[in-house]
Amino acid sequence: MDERSALTTGEIKTGQRLVRRFATLNGISVALLMDSVLILYAIRNGVGDASLAALASFIHLTMPLMILGKVAVRKFGAARTWGMGWFLRNVSALIMVAAPFVPSGAPQFIRTGIILAGGFGFAAFRSIGLVGNSPLMGEITTEGERGRFLSGNWVRTTAAQLLSLTAVIFILRNEPATWVFQGVIAFAALVGMYVGVFLSRVPETDVPRQSAGKPFGHVLARVLGTPRLRRLLLAWAGGYAAYALVIPFAVITLKNGYGLTDHQALLFSLLTLAGGMIASVVNGVVADRVGPRPLLIIYVATLGIIAAYWAIAPVHMAVVPTAVVFFMAGYCKYGILSVTNLYFLTVSNKTDRVGNALILRVVSGATAGLVGAGIGGALLGGLNAAGFTGITVYRMFFRVALVLFLVIVPTVIRLDKLKEWPVHRTVALLVSPRKILILARRRSWKDKQ
Repeated sequence: MDERSALTTGEIKTGQRLVRRFATLNGISVALLMDSVLILYAIRNGVGDASLAALASFIHLTMPLMILGKVAVRKFGAARTWGMGWFLRNVSALIMVAAPFVPSGAPQFIRTGIILAGGFGFAAFRSIGLVGNSPLMGEITTEGERGRFLSGNWVRTTAAQLLSLTAVIFILRNEPATWVFQGVIAFAALVGMYVGVFLSRVPETDVPRQSAGKPFGHVLARVLGTPRLRRLLLAWAGGYAAYALVIPFAVITLKNGYGLTDHQALLFSLLTLAGGMIASVVNGVVADRVGPRPLLIIYVATLGIIAAYWAIAPVHMAVVPTAVVFFMAGYCKYGILSVTNLYFLTVSNKTDRVGNALILRVVSGATAGLVGAGIGGALLGGLNAAGFTGITVYRMFFRVALVLFLVIVPTVIRLDKLKEWPVHRTVALLVSPRKILILARRRSWKDKQ
């Protein structure tokens, strides 16, 4: 059989249609299985702070399993690997539903173990399947439309997450019971399993398999030996570590520091999603124009400012500032996810995308996971063991996080400049809705020509 190096126009359209459907349905599934929901479910089942930190960090700690994803792409192709990974991750999520069925007199470690096992599998199979993401995104898009397509999918995903999480908040407000959490997790897992089935049908060429066939050592040497990719590796790790240090621990702070109810805590998570959706819309308009690097610098630095707020958070929660920092945290997180991928697709050769993406995601994910589970979990465990309680525990945690930001921000600044705007000019654009609207109208006009 002849090897193919390019998709037809019809196949590209089919691939984009399937990925858009994935973005919407996966948004529904992920919203019901996102960090905040699982953290609240784990707290309800008696899981302690150190284990909560591990649960929140699994999504990063399991990134080294992407090496298995590379093997799968070589054998099955990028689309089938992505689809199988998503199907199996949601099968794993069903394990967590069993935790409340453990008899009340049983040791706590059994419940904790069930939730951690399900959470680990949920994250692990995601890491394996995720290897297929970047190559497929590169195959079904062209350079001129790539930023807009990626951001458009983020909009679909976050819009679906907003609607789904709103429904869960409404249900929990009226029926704050453990069985509701179990039902939500089970429903989300079934939707995710369906997503995995049709995702495997996205068209692709033979290029991803060829790229995945290159030896791991060769790929690692290429990434480390290429200054631009080496700096991207550090910046990607810094970006992931930045939001891993802030968002999950802010949710824990709401619940264990301020004593909010489940549905109250989820209201702030809803603001995180709202911020993410706005970031996706804005990135779709400005990213291709201003470049990914200045946006990444701004998003990481803003997360550092948010960590500073939590480091001096008031004893009694201030609703408005808390709402603002949750919104901005979501804006920055989803902005980081979008622009790091855009920067990668811009600087990485088509034939090297599978291997390069593997190295970048493995190292950055492992770094963020170790920061969250290792430093975060150990610090929270130590503070609790030392007798600290309430909001004091979390203020001290974020003071340590601030020190880490002094290392994280420079890694992003050192990224190679592409065709881009200065950071100060990009900031001026981001704080001007009028200018963003003008750019959006210009792009819409050009599309009609």
